[in-house]
Amino acid sequence: MMPAGTPPAGEADKDEEKDDSGPPAGSAMERKSLNDAIAYLRSLAQLRGRNVEWAEQAVRDAATLTAPEALEQNVIELVASDIAELLQQLDGREVFLKNDTLTLATSGLIAEQRRPDWRQQFIITISNPNIAYLLMLVGVYGLLLEFYSPGFGVSGVIGAICLLLAMLSLQMLPFNMVGLGLLALGLALMVAEGLSPSFGILGGGGLVAFVIGSVLLFDTPDQAFRVAWPFIAAFTLVSLSLVLVVVRLIVKQRRAAPVSGAAAMIGEQARTITALDPDGTVLLQGERWQAHSHSRIAADSAVVVVAVHDLVVEVTPIQEAEA
Repeated sequence: MMPAGTPPAGEADKDEEKDDSGPPAGSAMERKSLNDAIAYLRSLAQLRGRNVEWAEQAVRDAATLTAPEALEQNVIELVASDIAELLQQLDGREVFLKNDTLTLATSGLIAEQRRPDWRQQFIITISNPNIAYLLMLVGVYGLLLEFYSPGFGVSGVIGAICLLLAMLSLQMLPFNMVGLGLLALGLALMVAEGLSPSFGILGGGGLVAFVIGSVLLFDTPDQAFRVAWPFIAAFTLVSLSLVLVVVRLIVKQRRAAPVSGAAAMIGEQARTITALDPDGTVLLQGERWQAHSHSRIAADSAVVVVAVHDLVVEVTPIQEAEA
């Protein structure tokens, strides 16, 4: 006899089967995604006359088959060891295409493999995200160098060529406009740091925008279409070094003594050509200047410039200046 409350064996088996066929574990979104994938694959299998049950198992249970097993269970249509055997088996098969039936005539066909020529290989090479990133920055830096120190135009020509090649490569890559805009903003701010020095404020902001733009330049989850971190780090260090050099030169230039203009003439020694009583003429830096003095100074005397008023220099005897 069976204990009280124990269901019959048949009913227990049915309950187990019911539990096995229940909804898969996971959240509602995961179950929805799984059922959508199963329905999609079942519809494809029904459309092509393939094994519908195994298509569902492939999604639900990650089922796998060898090539002979797949052929036996009507998952695939044929197995070929090479292209020639594949063409031979395809001959005479009917294919449904746009509500029309086509008969394949592949008997006697010879497969021809075509490799990319040098032009296609060159385009494939520059389509690498790292190469595109390198070409773009070399182009920008080349043009900036040409603007800063115009000369024979070598850097400008190289920069323009690299920039055009970068534009060609970006057309074939999934780049992000926001990333490109941040990259351009970062370069513009670093250039502005050199033109209107802000003691690193513009340069620091440009450096941050440059790094973020480099990371977001290619908007794709595929790692193969992203700029490598060593490239970003290298160009970030180069840009940071340029900003630091520019700031250092600006600070050094501001602290340096004037080398031209009226301010540079103060403290210079001159020699009187005529007596100053109180006006006269002095020889300063190889030129004749009108001079003025608060005391009388004899001709051919050493004097020091203490002020400049338009085209008249104010001088004093060198003994008084040294005292």
